[in-house]
Amino acid sequence: MRDLTRCAPSVLLMLATLTLGGCGTFLKKNQPVSSVNRIQPHESWCYSTLGEIDCYTQPQRVPPGRLVNVDPQSRLPLTPQDHAEAVAQGQ
Repeated sequence: MRDLTRCAPSVLLMLATLTLGGCGTFLKKNQPVSSVNRIQPHESWCYSTLGEIDCYTQPQRVPPGRLVNVDPQSRLPLTPQDHAEAVAQGQ
């Protein structure tokens, strides 16, 4: 009886290791990433105002000097004429 009580903790530890060892196999390692909460690619035209900077999805009819940023950067007009053309194309 003494031998049984002395080896019982190690036997229980081995049984727990064997039974819980397979728990991680139910998880898939390369699960696809959910895109539900991701922002879709879009244009963002940001202009300075009296308060904060306002951003729009299309160029606005405002003085080109108020333009702060365009995302993607490849759409950033370099001259006032380029800004006027972008406004005309967006309408």
